[in-house]
Amino acid sequence: MISLDIENLFTNVPVTETINIILNKLFPDDYVCYHGFNRDEFRTLLSLAVEHSYFTFNNNLFKQKDGMAMGSPLGPIFANIFLAHNESSWLANSPVTPFLYKRYVDDTLLLVPTDSDVNQLLAHMNSQHPNIRFTLETETNDSLNFLGLTINRKHDLANNVYSFETKVYRKPTHSPLLTNFNSFTPLFYRLTVA
Repeated sequence: MISLDIENLFTNVPVTETINIILNKLFPDDYVCYHGFNRDEFRTLLSLAVEHSYFTFNNNLFKQKDGMAMGSPLGPIFANIFLAHNESSWLANSPVTPFLYKRYVDDTLLLVPTDSDVNQLLAHMNSQHPNIRFTLETETNDSLNFLGLTINRKHDLANNVYSFETKVYRKPTHSPLLTNFNSFTPLFYRLTVA
Protein backbone atom coordinates (compact mmCIF):
# COMPACT_ATOMS: atom_id res chain seq x y z
CA MET A 1 0.00 0.00 0.00
CA ILE A 2 1.51 3.32 -1.08
CA SER A 3 0.48 6.91 -1.61
CA LEU A 4 1.72 9.13 -4.43
CA ASP A 5 1.40 12.89 -4.11
CA ILE A 6 2.06 15.37 -6.91
CA GLU A 7 4.28 18.28 -5.93
CA ASN A 8 2.69 21.70 -6.56
CA LEU A 9 0.13 20.29 -8.96
CA PHE A 10 -1.89 23.42 -9.77
CA THR A 11 1.09 25.61 -10.61
CA ASN A 12 2.54 22.80 -12.75
CA VAL A 13 -0.52 22.02 -14.85
CA PRO A 14 0.48 22.69 -18.48
CA VAL A 15 -2.24 25.14 -19.42
CA THR A 16 -1.97 25.10 -23.23
CA GLU A 17 -1.75 21.30 -23.27
CA THR A 18 -4.82 21.04 -21.04
CA ILE A 19 -6.77 23.48 -23.23
CA ASN A 20 -5.98 21.23 -26.20
CA ILE A 21 -7.17 18.16 -24.26
CA ILE A 22 -10.44 19.92 -23.47
CA LEU A 23 -10.94 21.06 -27.06
CA ASN A 24 -10.21 17.60 -28.48
CA LYS A 25 -12.79 16.05 -26.14
CA LEU A 26 -15.49 18.65 -26.77
CA PHE A 27 -14.88 19.14 -30.49
CA PRO A 28 -13.96 15.80 -32.08
CA ASP A 29 -14.98 17.16 -35.50
CA ASP A 30 -14.80 20.62 -37.09
CA TYR A 31 -18.58 21.00 -37.41
CA VAL A 32 -19.29 20.37 -33.70
CA CYS A 33 -20.69 23.22 -31.58
CA TYR A 34 -20.76 23.10 -27.80
CA HIS A 35 -23.36 25.32 -26.12
CA GLY A 36 -23.34 27.52 -29.20
CA PHE A 37 -19.54 27.90 -29.39
CA ASN A 38 -17.30 26.51 -32.09
CA ARG A 39 -13.79 25.23 -31.34
CA ASP A 40 -12.00 28.57 -31.93
CA GLU A 41 -14.47 30.55 -29.84
CA PHE A 42 -14.20 28.06 -26.98
CA ARG A 43 -10.38 28.16 -27.18
CA THR A 44 -10.52 31.95 -26.89
CA LEU A 45 -12.74 31.74 -23.80
CA LEU A 46 -10.49 29.17 -22.11
CA SER A 47 -7.40 31.17 -23.00
CA LEU A 48 -8.85 34.36 -21.56
CA ALA A 49 -9.83 32.54 -18.38
CA VAL A 50 -6.51 30.83 -17.65
CA GLU A 51 -3.68 32.11 -19.83
CA HIS A 52 -4.03 35.75 -18.85
CA SER A 53 -3.66 35.58 -15.07
CA TYR A 54 -1.86 38.31 -13.19
CA PHE A 55 -0.75 38.59 -9.58
CA THR A 56 1.13 41.02 -7.38
CA PHE A 57 4.21 40.34 -5.30
CA ASN A 58 6.13 43.01 -3.38
CA ASN A 59 3.93 45.64 -5.03
CA ASN A 60 4.97 44.46 -8.52
CA LEU A 61 2.56 43.08 -11.13
CA PHE A 62 3.45 39.75 -12.76
CA LYS A 63 1.85 37.64 -15.47
CA GLN A 64 1.51 33.91 -14.79
CA LYS A 65 3.52 32.23 -17.59
CA ASP A 66 2.29 28.65 -17.19
CA GLY A 67 0.42 26.59 -14.66
CA MET A 68 -2.80 27.52 -12.95
CA ALA A 69 -2.91 30.56 -10.72
CA MET A 70 -3.20 29.73 -7.03
CA GLY A 71 -6.79 30.16 -5.92
CA SER A 72 -8.18 30.05 -9.45
CA PRO A 73 -11.58 28.33 -9.46
CA LEU A 74 -10.53 26.57 -12.67
CA GLY A 75 -7.37 25.14 -11.03
CA PRO A 76 -8.91 21.91 -9.72
CA ILE A 77 -10.88 21.41 -12.93
CA PHE A 78 -7.85 21.81 -15.19
CA ALA A 79 -5.71 19.63 -12.92
CA ASN A 80 -8.30 16.88 -12.94
CA ILE A 81 -8.81 17.03 -16.71
CA PHE A 82 -5.05 16.90 -17.32
CA LEU A 83 -4.48 13.97 -14.94
CA ALA A 84 -7.58 12.01 -15.98
CA HIS A 85 -6.50 12.28 -19.61
CA ASN A 86 -2.94 11.12 -18.95
CA GLU A 87 -3.02 8.70 -16.03
CA SER A 88 -4.59 5.81 -17.96
CA SER A 89 -1.81 5.81 -20.55
CA TRP A 90 0.84 6.33 -17.86
CA LEU A 91 -0.45 3.24 -16.05
CA ALA A 92 -0.91 1.22 -19.24
CA ASN A 93 2.79 1.73 -20.07
CA SER A 94 3.95 1.09 -16.52
CA PRO A 95 6.26 -1.83 -15.75
CA VAL A 96 4.18 -2.32 -12.59
CA THR A 97 0.42 -2.83 -12.67
CA PRO A 98 -1.21 -1.77 -9.41
CA PHE A 99 -4.07 -3.85 -8.02
CA LEU A 100 -5.77 -0.61 -7.01
CA TYR A 101 -5.37 2.98 -8.23
CA LYS A 102 -7.58 5.67 -6.69
CA ARG A 103 -6.85 9.37 -7.07
CA TYR A 104 -8.34 12.43 -5.42
CA VAL A 105 -6.94 15.63 -7.00
CA ASP A 106 -3.17 15.20 -6.43
CA ASP A 107 -3.20 12.34 -3.90
CA THR A 108 -3.27 8.74 -5.12
CA LEU A 109 -3.68 5.49 -3.20
CA LEU A 110 -2.19 2.39 -4.81
CA LEU A 111 -1.88 -1.27 -3.98
CA VAL A 112 1.15 -2.75 -5.70
CA PRO A 113 2.09 -6.44 -6.01
CA THR A 114 5.36 -6.31 -4.04
CA ASP A 115 7.46 -3.81 -2.11
CA SER A 116 10.19 -4.12 -4.74
CA ASP A 117 7.78 -2.66 -7.33
CA VAL A 118 7.38 0.63 -5.47
CA ASN A 119 10.54 2.41 -6.63
CA GLN A 120 10.13 1.14 -10.18
CA LEU A 121 6.58 2.52 -10.31
CA LEU A 122 7.67 5.86 -8.82
CA ALA A 123 10.51 6.21 -11.35
CA HIS A 124 8.12 5.41 -14.20
CA MET A 125 5.48 7.91 -13.05
CA ASN A 126 8.11 10.64 -12.62
CA SER A 127 9.36 10.08 -16.17
CA GLN A 128 5.97 10.62 -17.83
CA HIS A 129 5.72 14.42 -17.95
CA PRO A 130 8.33 17.13 -17.31
CA ASN A 131 5.91 19.23 -15.20
CA ILE A 132 4.69 16.42 -12.96
CA ARG A 133 6.74 15.10 -10.05
CA PHE A 134 5.40 12.50 -7.63
CA THR A 135 6.50 11.93 -4.06
CA LEU A 136 6.03 8.62 -2.32
CA GLU A 137 4.77 7.51 1.06
CA THR A 138 4.81 3.80 1.92
CA GLU A 139 2.93 1.97 4.59
CA THR A 140 4.54 1.47 7.98
CA ASN A 141 3.47 -1.46 10.15
CA ASP A 142 0.62 -2.22 7.71
CA SER A 143 -0.71 1.33 8.09
CA LEU A 144 -0.81 4.36 5.80
CA ASN A 145 -2.15 7.87 6.36
CA PHE A 146 -4.10 9.08 3.33
CA LEU A 147 -6.47 12.06 2.98
CA GLY A 148 -7.41 12.38 6.63
CA LEU A 149 -7.65 8.62 7.10
CA THR A 150 -5.40 6.01 8.60
CA ILE A 151 -5.80 2.84 6.54
CA ASN A 152 -4.80 -0.37 8.33
CA ARG A 153 -4.21 -3.55 6.36
CA LYS A 154 -5.27 -6.74 8.13
CA HIS A 155 -4.24 -10.22 7.02
CA ASP A 156 -6.35 -13.24 7.98
CA LEU A 157 -3.68 -15.95 7.85
CA ALA A 158 -6.17 -18.83 8.18
CA ASN A 159 -8.02 -17.84 4.99
CA ASN A 160 -5.18 -15.85 3.39
CA VAL A 161 -7.50 -12.86 2.98
CA TYR A 162 -6.66 -9.17 3.34
CA SER A 163 -9.05 -6.58 4.66
CA PHE A 164 -8.75 -2.88 5.45
CA GLU A 165 -9.89 -0.79 8.37
CA THR A 166 -10.01 2.99 8.41
CA LYS A 167 -10.09 5.60 11.11
CA VAL A 168 -9.80 9.38 11.17
CA TYR A 169 -6.21 10.63 10.97
CA ARG A 170 -5.18 13.86 12.66
CA LYS A 171 -1.83 15.41 11.80
CA PRO A 172 0.53 15.94 14.73
CA THR A 173 -0.03 19.69 14.33
CA HIS A 174 -3.82 19.28 14.61
CA SER A 175 -5.46 21.49 17.19
CA PRO A 176 -9.12 20.97 18.11
CA LEU A 177 -9.61 24.73 18.40
CA LEU A 178 -12.59 26.17 16.54
CA THR A 179 -13.83 29.69 15.92
CA ASN A 180 -15.80 30.99 18.87
CA PHE A 181 -19.44 31.26 17.83
CA ASN A 182 -19.67 34.72 19.38
CA SER A 183 -16.65 36.00 17.47
CA PHE A 184 -16.87 38.79 14.92
CA THR A 185 -16.90 36.61 11.79
CA PRO A 186 -19.58 36.16 9.14
CA LEU A 187 -22.54 34.13 10.35
CA PHE A 188 -22.22 31.46 7.63
CA TYR A 189 -18.69 30.62 8.94
CA ARG A 190 -20.01 30.30 12.50
CA LEU A 191 -22.95 28.13 11.47
CA THR A 192 -20.68 25.54 9.89
CA VAL A 193 -18.90 24.85 13.19
CA ALA A 194 -21.92 25.02 15.49
